[in-house]
Amino acid sequence: LDAGASAPKPSTKTKAFQLRLDTL
Repeated sequence: LDAGASAPKPSTKTKAFQLRLDTL
Protein backbone atom coordinates (compact mmCIF):
# COMPACT_ATOMS: atom_id res chain seq x y z
CA LEU A 1 0.00 0.00 0.00
CA ASP A 2 2.80 2.40 0.91
CA ALA A 3 4.50 1.80 -2.43
CA GLY A 4 1.34 2.86 -4.28
CA ALA A 5 0.96 6.04 -2.23
CA SER A 6 4.69 6.73 -2.52
CA ALA A 7 4.57 6.32 -6.30
CA PRO A 8 4.99 9.74 -7.98
CA LYS A 9 2.34 8.89 -10.56
CA PRO A 10 -0.03 6.12 -9.42
CA SER A 11 -1.51 4.53 -12.54
CA THR A 12 -5.19 3.66 -12.83
CA LYS A 13 -4.27 0.00 -12.36
CA THR A 14 -2.65 0.74 -9.02
CA LYS A 15 -5.63 2.85 -7.97
CA ALA A 16 -8.05 0.07 -8.91
CA PHE A 17 -5.89 -2.39 -6.96
CA GLN A 18 -5.98 -0.17 -3.88
CA LEU A 19 -9.75 0.21 -4.20
CA ARG A 20 -10.06 -3.57 -4.39
CA LEU A 21 -8.00 -3.97 -1.23
CA ASP A 22 -10.18 -1.38 0.47
CA THR A 23 -13.28 -3.37 -0.44
CA LEU A 24 -11.71 -6.54 0.91
